[in-house]
Amino acid sequence: DEPANENEGISFSFGATDPDVSDALVYAVIDTPVGAAYDSGTRTLSWTPDYDAVTAAEGTKVFPFVFSVTDGHDVVKDTVNVTVTHVDRAPYWDPPAGDQTITETNAVGITVSATDPDADAIAYANISMPASAAWDEPSRSYSWTTDYADAGTHEFIYTATAAAVVIRDTTVVTVLDSAKAPVWDVTPAQSVDE
Repeated sequence: DEPANENEGISFSFGATDPDVSDALVYAVIDTPVGAAYDSGTRTLSWTPDYDAVTAAEGTKVFPFVFSVTDGHDVVKDTVNVTVTHVDRAPYWDPPAGDQTITETNAVGITVSATDPDADAIAYANISMPASAAWDEPSRSYSWTTDYADAGTHEFIYTATAAAVVIRDTTVVTVLDSAKAPVWDVTPAQSVDE
């Protein structure tokens, strides 16, 4: 038997000997998984199981490769079982949140969303954000209203986790300085003698 992982290629060759050395041996492949290839010149079977070969619930699954050899008188069959192990794929941002540019005193909203190709449940978490920003986990969103002291660049860092596979991303918000209204400098009233 042969072990394999999803999305990883496997190949093996086979051969036989005949006591009657004058008999020509003819090989044939009887059964293989879909997508497997056979090179008759080298008697090599090769196959790359895709990510849908085994479900997470199954964990592993056995795929038989059945082949035969004949000397023109007798047919002998053999089977090689390939045990494929499920490989959990990482989720991906769908779509990426993207950087933003705003002006001081304006509000910004960021919603993050990921997709898992194995349909695993996804948990989201905030890692870092400006002190006055807010993170709402159920809606996977940040909200932040900037003020006159926030000019500069600010990072929102977050993760998505599916079946223990974690991805991380950063959205950069650039806050531009806004023109501020002039402020009167009031001089206190003064009194003078006549």
